[in-house]
Amino acid sequence: MKRLLLAYDDSECSRTALTETIRAGLPATMEVMVLSVADIWMPGDGSLEGDDENALPDNVRKARARGREHIKAHGQLASQAGAELKKQFPSWNIQSVASTGSPAFTIVDKAREWQADLIVLGSHGRGPLRSFLLGSVTQVVATNASCSVHITRPGSHSTHLPPIIAIAVDGSPDSQKIVHSVLDRNWPKGTFFQLLTVLDSRHETADSRPTLYASEWTQRHDVGVMDCLCRLIEHLSTQIADRGWEVETHIVEGDPKKLILEKVEQWNVGCLVLGAHGLEHGEQRLLGSTATALLTRAHCAVEIVR
Repeated sequence: MKRLLLAYDDSECSRTALTETIRAGLPATMEVMVLSVADIWMPGDGSLEGDDENALPDNVRKARARGREHIKAHGQLASQAGAELKKQFPSWNIQSVASTGSPAFTIVDKAREWQADLIVLGSHGRGPLRSFLLGSVTQVVATNASCSVHITRPGSHSTHLPPIIAIAVDGSPDSQKIVHSVLDRNWPKGTFFQLLTVLDSRHETADSRPTLYASEWTQRHDVGVMDCLCRLIEHLSTQIADRGWEVETHIVEGDPKKLILEKVEQWNVGCLVLGAHGLEHGEQRLLGSTATALLTRAHCAVEIVR
């Protein structure tokens, strides 16, 4: 991981995102963009330069002046957040950026243009709604981003150190990518991993689909799909243990959307890590239904790996 984009608006959730970076296992050296987006519409690129404002109507000049104030305020927010990050990570190369437009799509576009590896943002912004349901900006970013996305929630167990990380895998190609992504991080000492897969009706027929995990994890003498999943989980847990981390493995049967949430709550998890797609979603970019449900309902931080 080389590039991190932190979306910041000084809401409670974005402040949580700022402080949680120290628990996210991020490397000591990174390129970081702290982005604060003013939800306003301005001409061109929002710079307001190049026009003869004396020739503009009064209402236009006043609107532009208000726009400048918004951009300046968001620039200050980004700079303050960048300064806080610099205290925690003095080796990071941090740039603070203010922009204008739709916050969700500006974040997505900036991350894509800048080739970010990870977007970090809070579950809600500064809007009037403070319900548990995921904020609209966060939902759009998580669904449309081309890179991994880490969503934080204030008041979650993520403030506990060392953290407990739950990794949900299902045997899809994303499963190994998830573990590889986790192992590339520099987690705090004592971090504990819970590796979980949920056996459901899709797994019972997946053995017949060599394009899924069957060709890699199924053997001729297997009695059923449980043999295959045990082999997968053992392989992934060994990779984690070989790096010196403590790990527990779990295979349960039922509805992934329900059981993963129950286990995350039971284990007092700080962050749930899962892939953007399940067994049936191939190479599509949008979130699968399980990832969407978990992202929306989990009470802890959630990281979607792409």
